[in-house]
Parts: sequence; C-alpha cells; structure tokens
Amino acid sequence: MHIAACTNSVQALKEMWEWVEIAHLNKREIKNEFLLAQDRLGEIALQKAAFGGSLEAIEAMWSSVKKVEINRDEFLLARTEKGSRALHMAEYGNRVEVLTMIWDCAEEAQLNSIDLKKRMFLAEGFDGHTAWHCPALYESLEALEIIWSLAKEVDLKPDELLLSQVEEGYTALHLAARKNRVVILEKLWFWTEEAEVNANELKKKLLLAKDDEGYTVWHRAAKFGNL
Repeated sequence: MHIAACTNSVQALKEMWEWVEIAHLNKREIKNEFLLAQDRLGEIALQKAAFGGSLEAIEAMWSSVKKVEINRDEFLLARTEKGSRALHMAEYGNRVEVLTMIWDCAEEAQLNSIDLKKRMFLAEGFDGHTAWHCPALYESLEALEIIWSLAKEVDLKPDELLLSQVEEGYTALHLAARKNRVVILEKLWFWTEEAEVNANELKKKLLLAKDDEGYTVWHRAAKFGNL
C-alpha cells in the first residue's frame, strides 16, 4: 500500500481494497495492517502520498476510511516516528493541492470540524514545528500562503501565528532568517504590516522575539551570514 500510495497507483489501491473485502477483515485488522501500518521510516501510506503529491491515491484511501468507519481523526493526525503528520509531509514538498485536499477531508471528518482542523494546524511535528512553521523552514511559499488563509477558519489571529514558537523558541521569521529564505521573510513582513492589530507593536515584538539561546531574528541572520 505504501508503494502504491507514493506512486499514485490508484488501481493497485483499489485491488488491495477488493482483497480486504473478500478476506472479511475486521475494522481493527484493516486499521492496523493497512490504513495505519507503518513502514521502516514509521510512515503510513497517507503520509507517503502527501509527500509525493499523490492526490488520487489520497482520495482512494479516504474513500476506504469512510467505508470502514474507523476513527478519521486518528487517520488524519497519525504521526511518523519523527512526529510529522500528513499536513507536514505535504508542506515539505510544497504540495498545495494535497494541503487543500487534507483540509477538505477534515471538513467532513466529524461534527466538530473546527476542533479537528485546529488540532491539525497546531499539531507539532519534527522538532516541534507546526503546519505554520514547516513552510517557512522549507521555503514552500505557496504552502505558507495556503496555511495563512486556512488559519482564519480556525480563529487563529495573525499575531498568534507570527509570534508562535517551536521547541527551540524559533518563530517562522527566525526559521526563514536562519535559512536565508528572503521570499518568505518578505511575505511574513507583508502580513505583519497588514495585520488588523497594532502593526507597529507587532513588528517590534516579532523583531525582538528571542529563541532559547537568546537570539533575535537579526542575530540569527548575522550568525549564519545571511546578508
């Protein structure tokens, strides 16, 4: 299933599902041996498909999840061994269409879709990075723009996003400065200026925010020689 998912082999996925139905596996077996089964990297098929941008494969697997009526939250929020979720995996490869599809899945997953979306959004992955921090680190501009727009659906305010920090105290601005992601820095600063809250106050907080080593964005850029 992992190979079929990352290569977008929808026909193979459908044939596997036909075998599952013929074998009359129970929900627990389907969940543990197929939908949530991990490979050597600790990744499930959904995460493979998200990283590879396999839209049709994700759609086929989501259809299977709905058929067996397993916990959809568990499927969408599953973690790799390093802690990444499907949403993070899509961002690593700047898979904008996958981000949107996973978000749509959350919409129909449960009665309180806002709660699920917020958990997906704020869930920490590798090194404590959330769905907001990953695009800044990997220079996935389109993914960052999608995440910015989706944040409004879960009532996250601009200052909450811009000032949110990972385990080491980095904001998205810190991460972009470390990696010399100029386009990301410009976009983050643009959003800071158009924030409905006191823009000047927010700018000051953002520029003076310190990570765990006491470094501001300015210090981080200087340390890594990013002029």
